Amino acid sequence: MQSDTQAWSQADAEGRALYEKADYQGAITRWLDALVSLEESGANARSRAEALYNIGICHGHIGDWEALIRYLERGLEEHFTLLPPTLQADHEFRARCLCRLGEAYRLLEAYDFSADCLSAAVEIATRSNNEVLAAEYLIAWGQTAEAAGDLITALNILNRAREIARRHAVLADLEARADEAIQQMLLAASEL
Repeated sequence: MQSDTQAWSQADAEGRALYEKADYQGAITRWLDALVSLEESGANARSRAEALYNIGICHGHIGDWEALIRYLERGLEEHFTLLPPTLQADHEFRARCLCRLGEAYRLLEAYDFSADCLSAAVEIATRSNNEVLAAEYLIAWGQTAEAAGDLITALNILNRAREIARRHAVLADLEARADEAIQQMLLAASEL
């Protein structure tokens, strides 16, 4: 008989294989089945949260933003039962969920919710000394501010991302993304 951890690992691998094949509906079904088993067995909150996150991300790939938000919020709720977070991975999971929620809210034009989620993701990444994630989340937050029409805030946030990227040669790609977002914003502003 498999342990909960082994069963989850197998189900997760199967879901990831479907996800990699862009069979998002199949992955959703596999992870939902796994989630039911996890809930019935009382498995740890990390596994349940990860299943909910994966289901939400798949919903995002098929354009169902409301379902993405619903599953990611449930994933965060599950994960917050692990207070305090004990692993670096706990912090990264929470920041990743908040970033994806922020991006989904931006797509739904709920800019205040988006900015709240993204600023929280930046704060978690910064406190965790993960400047790569902080820069990535700052770019998403800057794009939200731009979409909301707050160009000054967007420019300030994107400049923060660029400053972080410049401190680390490894982050050259993020610096280029920040520069591109700034250029697009300035071009759009000049056309007003």
